[in-house]
Amino acid sequence: MAKKDSLVFPGSPLTVEEEFAAGKNAFVDDEGNVVANVIGSAEFDEQSREAHVQQAGRQVQGIETGAIVYGRVILVKDSVVVVGMALAEKDGKKRRIFDSSATINISRVSSEYVRSLGDFFKVGDYVKARVLDVNSYGVELATNEQGLGVIASRDHIIQRLVAGNEQFAVKKNVEHSHH
Repeated sequence: MAKKDSLVFPGSPLTVEEEFAAGKNAFVDDEGNVVANVIGSAEFDEQSREAHVQQAGRQVQGIETGAIVYGRVILVKDSVVVVGMALAEKDGKKRRIFDSSATINISRVSSEYVRSLGDFFKVGDYVKARVLDVNSYGVELATNEQGLGVIASRDHIIQRLVAGNEQFAVKKNVEHSHH
């Protein structure tokens, strides 16, 4: 588990929920671990019994509500997906993003009913999403609009690389058709 002031990453276990509740930039996973959802330093508040993550660096520059973000899935949990953001685009301007992650809540993944996030996302998938909110807790994304979602799966990219074709085609949808 994380020590105070140690550098943590999205998915890093901080403590267990019996010891501390999840505070700012943290959540409780399926096994009862309090886990970081941003890159930063772990902090443990003895008074409130909360584990927080102080986000590294300032608020992410160039990311604002409505922007389109491209990134890679780094963690898939029951109710949230964590995406490492690589590029943001708004009003025709593109910006590279370094060391910053965002979350997609299960309710913002699809206009259809989502039983399991694992049906939609796998670690390593590349996604295109819209920024819903940027606040002190981090960046929230949505993929529940036309043209958003997984644009290339990890398996798809590996198959392309194995075949020697390094052009990344947009994957039309998440469903795999079997003919």
